Amino acid sequence: MNSHCCDGRIASDIKLDYTKGEKAKARCSFDIAWNDYKKVGHFFHCIAWGKTAEAIGDHCVKGDRVLLRSELRQAKWQTRDGQNRSRLELLVQEATFLSPPPAAQGSPDPDVGASLPSDADAPPPDPDDEIPF
Repeated sequence: MNSHCCDGRIASDIKLDYTKGEKAKARCSFDIAWNDYKKVGHFFHCIAWGKTAEAIGDHCVKGDRVLLRSELRQAKWQTRDGQNRSRLELLVQEATFLSPPPAAQGSPDPDVGASLPSDADAPPPDPDDEIPF
């Protein structure tokens, strides 16, 4: 089983494009940054396809906080001068947007933007969060 979940901030501009051909498919790529329990920063390159890519490209910008469910994979390629290169990438399967939409930022109502659309079902809220004490 290859499953990776991370909550972080988009650390680069999102590049959204489409494949060529009769059945063009959306593809977006971006970097995500997050801190581990030791407060050490980590960066991964992310790739999303289809409706997930379109949703990320339409609703997110650099600095937005997102929760991603993805597969971890290693991309390998060769440079023009023949050197082998590789990097770990996240192949995004689901994205949940955690930053409020631009219209809700600065809104006096703290609940505005709390429930955002995503490309997949978000996990249910924690019932312990609703206890008033």
